[in-house]
Amino acid sequence: MTIKKKNPFNFNFTDLNSSQVDEFVDRLPTAMELSRQICRNRPLVIRSYHQRQQQHGQRDARVEGVEDDEDIEVYHRMESIDSWNQSFILSNLGPDRLVTVARTPDGNADSIVDDKYFVEPQYERMRVDEFFKKLKSASLRSKASKTKRGDERHLKIKDHQRSTIVPDDNRDDDGDDVLYLQSQNGNLSDELSPLIKHLGSHLPLASKALADDRPDAVNLWIGDERSSTSLHKDPYENFYLVLKGSKSFTIFPPIEYYCMHEGLYIKSSYRQDQQHQHHLPNSSDHEIRSKYQRFKYSRPMRIKLYPGDLLYLPSNWFHQVDQSPLPIHKNRGSNDDDDHHLIIACNWWYDMDYTGSSHSSIEFIRREVLALNL
Repeated sequence: MTIKKKNPFNFNFTDLNSSQVDEFVDRLPTAMELSRQICRNRPLVIRSYHQRQQQHGQRDARVEGVEDDEDIEVYHRMESIDSWNQSFILSNLGPDRLVTVARTPDGNADSIVDDKYFVEPQYERMRVDEFFKKLKSASLRSKASKTKRGDERHLKIKDHQRSTIVPDDNRDDDGDDVLYLQSQNGNLSDELSPLIKHLGSHLPLASKALADDRPDAVNLWIGDERSSTSLHKDPYENFYLVLKGSKSFTIFPPIEYYCMHEGLYIKSSYRQDQQHQHHLPNSSDHEIRSKYQRFKYSRPMRIKLYPGDLLYLPSNWFHQVDQSPLPIHKNRGSNDDDDHHLIIACNWWYDMDYTGSSHSSIEFIRREVLALNL
């Protein structure tokens, strides 16, 4: 009898690998344990990483089985998790500091639109206090009116030759556009440099596990629950720390390339427009699965992170990210209304190792899958 494999590139991957994400709950991993996890290209969650590092620094708790010199080398000095709120950030940056802010009509940045465009957000510079004010105002309006993603907006997609229009909601200069602060190239080394002493230019445990390597970029993300990161992958060993609110990751291993339906699209970006326009279609999960038949063969892994949790997301793993605020009584930091809508996270991007067979094998699978799509 012939057994038909749903994913021809999967082979025995699902038999040899758990569908659950590995976790350290009671202690920090050693640098050697983390290094082995990186070599296996397997995700890892370190629960309460931030709090355990603070205990580590105070010597109230120790990393088990580690000599004193290594104990010191992996200590990560950070500001208390309770400090991460609007007041703390403004007091360190100053209210008039200019920051780069991303703007989208519906929160879906770097996403595929109309099966034709790969759309990046519009980036603009504004004072950090203005960013917080606009973010709170739009977030409260959205909740009050129960606005759904895909409602009318006033941004439109542009490329060098053509425009696809996204509508104007005709409310005010910002409407309900979704704003968030982040940078693909890292923002803690320049725009937000006063904050780097409170987070660290690198993650000592990761740097030790990666043979004293240093990250290519460190990025602070600030936004609200309306933002969503579309499914993608990065050539980086990504270490992601939640400081406020919660983050929900849906991830897929590189072997699932067959299920992802990669394609070529026109690169474009949003820009503001004051005209009334038609809205962009928003595909449902059912429509996605109907259109992309191979996606149903994938095996997603889901992770929810809370303040202080650290995720190691291996290079080339596909991931999609949503976020939400925690109930006020569960949220760390300020509990007033000025902060409740905020979600804050930081990630350290370490370049992947291109030597060996792993990268070449993944690229081979990618080329074979793209050939199937022709």
